[in-house]
Amino acid sequence: MCQSFQVTGGMTPEGASDAVSFYRTLGKADGYTTGARLFSGVAELIADIAAAGIPQATASSKPEIQVDALMDHFELAPHLTAIVGATQDERTLSDKADIVAEALRRLDAAGVDTSRPVLIGDR
Repeated sequence: MCQSFQVTGGMTPEGASDAVSFYRTLGKADGYTTGARLFSGVAELIADIAAAGIPQATASSKPEIQVDALMDHFELAPHLTAIVGATQDERTLSDKADIVAEALRRLDAAGVDTSRPVLIGDR
């Protein structure tokens, strides 16, 4: 998010960091799941894939604490082998490619064959 605020909003790194902090304060006070919705059929699809024995992970550029809250809220966490998001500081782990790589690392650590992964995204 810091990077996005800088690139699309023209903010300085310090301004972007302040904006992210403010956004997170609002989100935490309001609840990370307020207004969140799943696309129709997604929960059922994830459950069906898990029931078929296919390991799954989610990799989001949202902070991992928010991703965990969303997966719990929509009762998707039990179907996922790994839930990965950005670190709170958005510096240690923030780039989407790094987040996906971390999801693959966690799947591998869980004993999942990651030699032929499939990525499905919303953008």
